[in-house]
Amino acid sequence: VFSGGPLAFEETKPWLEQPGATYENREVLPKLTLRLADAFGALLGNQGRKVRIRTEPSCDGIDGAAANLDAQGVAKFAQLRPMMDVDKLPTTIIVHVDPPDGEVVAKPFTREVRLVPSTRPHRAELLDARVVAGASEPVERLDHLGSGGNGGGNGG
Repeated sequence: VFSGGPLAFEETKPWLEQPGATYENREVLPKLTLRLADAFGALLGNQGRKVRIRTEPSCDGIDGAAANLDAQGVAKFAQLRPMMDVDKLPTTIIVHVDPPDGEVVAKPFTREVRLVPSTRPHRAELLDARVVAGASEPVERLDHLGSGGNGGGNGG
């Protein structure tokens, strides 16, 4: 029975297990799984209610992510991936998880995530191998694949 008292987020498994670890831009972060319950461990109920992530500063790919609470009061965020242009990439973001609308949390969930530029390419060009092998003719570009969703800049 839910007490109606203050709520708290509890990690079901530690997120970002190594304090001070850095994560590459465009790298999927470890899955974040939180349980929302009152001070006595009673569940909020009303499965399907959403909890949302916000970041400071705003970070594409994480900020605004939402997950529904299941019957056990658990919300899972499985595909959190910072997608920032390299010229806008902060070295640290603060991740906050907000409770469902209208609820107050006595113990909020807040974590610091350190980011570094990605070492992976953010775009690729498909070339005609026959032309490249000939080398006497100019290389012909067949297609261009952007990084998707970051405005096509030189994001890293």
